[in-house]
Formats: sequence, C-alpha cells, structure tokens
Amino acid sequence: MSEKNKQVVNKVIRNEKVKVLLYPVAFFALIYGVWISVQPSILRNYDVYNLISSIVEPYQIGGLFIAIATVIFMSYWLNQRKLLFIAAMSLLVIWSVFTVSFVISPPPNTVWLLSATWTYFSFELVRRV
Repeated sequence: MSEKNKQVVNKVIRNEKVKVLLYPVAFFALIYGVWISVQPSILRNYDVYNLISSIVEPYQIGGLFIAIATVIFMSYWLNQRKLLFIAAMSLLVIWSVFTVSFVISPPPNTVWLLSATWTYFSFELVRRV
C-alpha cells in the first residue's frame, strides 16, 4: 500500500472516530441547552446558581450550550477542524465547570454524574479532533 493510500485510510478512520462522538455530544448539548432555557428552575434549585445569578441567567447558559453545539455541527459539516477543536474544547470546559459545581452544591444528588459523563465524552471528542 502506498504512502498516499495510507494517509487517506488514516484520515477516513480518524473522521469516523470523530463522527462517532461528535453527533451524540453535540446533540446532547443542544437538547440540554434548550431544556435549560425552557426550564430555568433546573439551575435555580442549586446553590451554585446563587453564586452566578448576578452574572448570567439560565437562558444565557442554555444559549451558550445551543451555540456551541451549533458551531460543532457546522464546523464538522464544513470541514473546519480548528473551529471544531475550539468549540469542542469550549464544551469540555463548560461540562467540567458544571461537574465541579454540581459536586460541591447542595442538595446532594447524582446530577454531577451526568455532567461528568459528558465531560468525559467531550474530552474524548477533543482528543480525537
């Protein structure tokens, strides 16, 4: 197999590895953003929200998730790898903040497991891009 063919095969394999994670991660972020925007009481039930409520509103956080998910989809479809990396990294940072916030905020619950899972998936997406 020639070197050029190996490069094409590696590119196709890498693209498939990205696609396997990209769609679930971006789709979940989009749905999560819409849900936070529609049901702002979700965030208001946690003490962490009291710390940031003077800075941002739930619909702004939801809008951020929606915007990042949209950028992830568009950058993938337009084959803009650098933009995809930046958007995926942004989503990773947001999920990481959510994970830590939910761990330290009362009332005790398992919501942090959800955000930790999506933090991991976002990390894997960033790693594969």
